[in-house]
Amino acid sequence: MSVPAPAVDPGVAALLGRGWPALPPAITRAGALGFHWTAVSTPFVHRDDGRVVAHVGVIEQPLIVAGERRWVGFIHGVCTDPAHRRRGHAHALMEAALAHCRERSATQVLTTQIPDF
Repeated sequence: MSVPAPAVDPGVAALLGRGWPALPPAITRAGALGFHWTAVSTPFVHRDDGRVVAHVGVIEQPLIVAGERRWVGFIHGVCTDPAHRRRGHAHALMEAALAHCRERSATQVLTTQIPDF
């Protein structure tokens, strides 16, 4: 008997949905197919009065580099609620996520359209 993966935190889903409206429904569809977000993504979250105001996620995946299999930490889902920006939330969460990755792998990857990152 398999144990179902835990649901995505509704506060995280709401924040991600404000940044990427198509993402929460895609997470739900993937889960219905057996690909559970919570099984592969480690969330780093800041809350203000219980509301999720910032998120950084880490997905660890094997990658073949120069013929050698290596574990890589992929940083994803970096977002901060617009009303809480410029308060250090993303910076603190990125530091925590990168520390998490450094304990597990020598390589981290972030693809973004935000040059400051």
